[in-house]
Amino acid sequence: MTDANRRRITSLSWALAALVAVVLWLRVSPDRGALPAIAEIGRHTVSARSPGRVEAVFVRAGQSVRSGDPVAQLDAVEIDELIAGVHASIDEHLAALEAVTAELQGEVRLKRQSLGAELARARISLAAARGEQAAAQAEMSTLDEQIGRLDRVVRDRLIEADRVGELKARHESLTRTTAHAPAVLSAWQSLASEVNTTLNAISDAEVAARLSPYRARLEATIDRLANLLVARERLTLRAPVDGQVSEVLRLRGDTVVAGAGVLVLSALHPRQIIAYAPEESARAFEPGRLVSAIARDRSLKTDGRVRTVGAEIIELPRHLWTVPDRPRYGRPVYIDVDRPEDLIAGEVLAIRVDVRSGAQASMVAEPAPPAVAVPQVLRETSSLEPSGMVYIEAWKRFVVVSDDTGTEKADGRPIAFTLDPEKGYDASPVPILGLDEVSDLEAITSGPSGTVFLLCSQSMSRKGRRPEKRQWLAHAEIQNDPWALKVTSKMALFDRVAERLDAQKRAELGWTDLLDIEGMFHHDGALYFGLKAPLDAADRARILRFPDALVALKTGVAHIEPVVSVSLPTCAVGAAGGLSDLYLDGDAVYATSSLSVGPACGTAWRLSLSSVLRGEVVPTRLRSFEGYKPEGIARDPSGRLWVSFDTDRSEPRLTLITETKP
Repeated sequence: MTDANRRRITSLSWALAALVAVVLWLRVSPDRGALPAIAEIGRHTVSARSPGRVEAVFVRAGQSVRSGDPVAQLDAVEIDELIAGVHASIDEHLAALEAVTAELQGEVRLKRQSLGAELARARISLAAARGEQAAAQAEMSTLDEQIGRLDRVVRDRLIEADRVGELKARHESLTRTTAHAPAVLSAWQSLASEVNTTLNAISDAEVAARLSPYRARLEATIDRLANLLVARERLTLRAPVDGQVSEVLRLRGDTVVAGAGVLVLSALHPRQIIAYAPEESARAFEPGRLVSAIARDRSLKTDGRVRTVGAEIIELPRHLWTVPDRPRYGRPVYIDVDRPEDLIAGEVLAIRVDVRSGAQASMVAEPAPPAVAVPQVLRETSSLEPSGMVYIEAWKRFVVVSDDTGTEKADGRPIAFTLDPEKGYDASPVPILGLDEVSDLEAITSGPSGTVFLLCSQSMSRKGRRPEKRQWLAHAEIQNDPWALKVTSKMALFDRVAERLDAQKRAELGWTDLLDIEGMFHHDGALYFGLKAPLDAADRARILRFPDALVALKTGVAHIEPVVSVSLPTCAVGAAGGLSDLYLDGDAVYATSSLSVGPACGTAWRLSLSSVLRGEVVPTRLRSFEGYKPEGIARDPSGRLWVSFDTDRSEPRLTLITETKP
């Protein structure tokens, strides 16, 4: 081979290598103007909530876990001994209560028997006195006739006057006797009445009053047991999210303090994307701007929106450096994406400003949900804080329930409101007949055959009380002329359920002083309740089932059972959210979540009913709302999905989610 040919081959080889390099560079850089970005790896340190010794670690590095799975256990011997002692105390209190109850019931029986005998004697004496009076009156009547007849005979000197004198003396005696008879009768009547009143006054209320100290001690001990059970549950460390164990920090036998990490868990799906903008282009990515995220291999493209831009320039992660030994710097841009579940945690992406119809989509922050028209007469007569909604076909309206109703002088009126999304609220509210008073109505859902179910929050009031008006679960008929909801059966739900649960079961179900139910739907005869609070030990929202709802409402026998707990990372911050409403549409369960404590914000979700019933839920995020708390979600007959918002007595708001019906 000549030198010239050798040089041509060498040149061609270099040219080919350069071409391959360019192709590869273009392959991994979809847009030269794009920002380098990483799908954030959500790292969660699972920490001990109280000091102790690690009894067991159930997982190892690389193992996948589901949210709520137990991952480690701290030593529980000491607290188990305390729980056993409290159980024994409860048994002692129960035995004492039963013994005192039996003793008091025996005393009541004896007292009833004694008073019953005295009442019987009084009634017999009263009857005898009445008999004597009647006999004396009869004899006097006879003597009156005889004396009158004899007086005529004496005047005619037919017999002696002595006989007449004897009869008159007897008459005078009887007169004196009958003169005192009313007082005797009155005395016996008074005695009989007093004995009867005393007898009727002996009731179970008297027994209950005397038993109250024993019951108070028992309830205090049960509360202590509930607190111990909560502390016992905290010794079981659970996965906060679906993820993979990336590092085990403590092993069996290690001692830990409160807050010490036991293992590190990496979330399977990132919560956000972090892009890095050079200073000269950072202003192009202001909050609210629409962007596109593209995977390096072009296998994924998804929309996102800039949430915020970092306050300082920082060094990029090393694997984003173009030259290995030359650091790169940029301002972090935090981006929310529509479908974070499509991303792989830690993958490298390119972010570019989205272009629609040839124009740069310079988007401002998502607009506030539109305000809804409220007639002035309605504003003047009632507060309106939307908390739940359902569409009633017969009325061609949404029916909306409110946290509070009436005015400051007349709060608690049992009413609901009707809403046409296009026109606003109707001027006249709909009465809820059959409830004298109601407070904190939080949910409404369709029932069978033209009926609805209504539910109060069951939560404690600001004064730390749970009055009956905050506990109603009611079944109501829809009346058309005039429009009204007529309650046919009702129940003070919290109390009826609590009386059938022991302390441990109450803690497991969340049926505690922290209970706040804000969502509900009806399926196959059962009601499903969505809890806003409390979250479970893994910070998941609970869904509970109330079987045979109509039968339970009529009999007053209430039973609650767990269905599923679901992790709902809510708002832009991804904080653990509770359920603020539920709506069933075929196999789709639509939900809204918000934060019990924190900023006013929330998120709308879609869940599968079949997965809910199986206890395996992976929710799909539909949309988040910053600055507003979603409280109601429902479809209209055309299939449009509406969300209403609690605005704390300011103008109510309503928005449409453009999500096609599955």
